[in-house]
Amino acid sequence: SEARGQIDYKTWTHHIIHGTLRAEQVSADKLHADLFRSQIDCLGTQLHFTNTSIQIYNGTLDGSAQFDMILRDGTAPYHINLNATQLELKQMLQEKTSGNSEPAGGLLSGKLDLTADAKAGFWKSVEGQGQVNIEKGRLARIPLIGGFSRLIPGTKLFSITTLFADFELKNKKLRSDNIQLGGTLLSAHARGNYSPSTGLDFRLRAVPLRNTREDKKWYQLHLWSADALKKTTAPLFDLLEFNLKGTLENPQWRMKALPKEIYEIIQRKKPIPDPQP
Repeated sequence: SEARGQIDYKTWTHHIIHGTLRAEQVSADKLHADLFRSQIDCLGTQLHFTNTSIQIYNGTLDGSAQFDMILRDGTAPYHINLNATQLELKQMLQEKTSGNSEPAGGLLSGKLDLTADAKAGFWKSVEGQGQVNIEKGRLARIPLIGGFSRLIPGTKLFSITTLFADFELKNKKLRSDNIQLGGTLLSAHARGNYSPSTGLDFRLRAVPLRNTREDKKWYQLHLWSADALKKTTAPLFDLLEFNLKGTLENPQWRMKALPKEIYEIIQRKKPIPDPQP
């Protein structure tokens, strides 16, 4: 690290400091970064991180952040802007995926821009927006998404390979009207919101042979043939609408066309017969 400037020891309001920081093999709780580097400027009571780059999860985070160091009015405001490039989802999730066979995976890219108040708490004060895009994924292994891939109880009907969503953070919620899941046989569009106080509230509709974004070609027929197939199978896909409720730890998928009681019955796992008489 290196720095130059002046520190105001009397009022702590007239700092003028310019410097750089570089650190390797940085660990914080379960977070581990190979490299962190940033330009750091302190002007008045504002601490600025710019030209920041973090090598993490075999990908890169870059962006900027601003913090207020003098909290005279009882607030602790901050602003963060991040861009993620091809982070390995497998490393990010680690033990959070289900099952013992093929782990969840994919390459995650996206961006996030938000302001919040550390004193008031993140969800009570956050405002911002972002975008996430996952490619080459094995997303059915993620509990939150995997419920959709098992449309027929006990059967893995298709794999989910891509995800795209843009979202906003406002009024103590994360909300998205444009979530697209891409699979080998089916894809889906979803919309809804999440908050720690009320949990998940999403609605998802399956569509045939569409990928997450129109400009991608993975697992996709030509658009005209997909349109024709969609028209001929419309009655079937009217039934394939789902509600996602519950919490992040315990997501609850339910087919919208079926009463809750009936769906719970068909979702029950059949007992495995005892091989010994």
